[in-house]
Amino acid sequence: MWIVKNSTDIARNEGGYGQNLRHKKLLTGMHLRIRLMMAEQLLHDTALSVLEISERCGFPCLSTFNRQFLRRNGISLREFRKRE
Repeated sequence: MWIVKNSTDIARNEGGYGQNLRHKKLLTGMHLRIRLMMAEQLLHDTALSVLEISERCGFPCLSTFNRQFLRRNGISLREFRKRE
């Protein structure tokens, strides 16, 4: 008798584990890009603080917001705002 241990086992046995994981990663990446694009717009168009923009864009941790912004744009939040 075969026993299913968790949902991962079910997905693997149905042949969809890799496909579901790729789809989830794609959606997560798209969601992050949208949030960072919204942050760029707010940095450019408003005088809101970086902390306020971080919270409005769904980044409760300012250091995570800084890191993700730098990774995507190659410049810090402060540098981006100075350029604009």
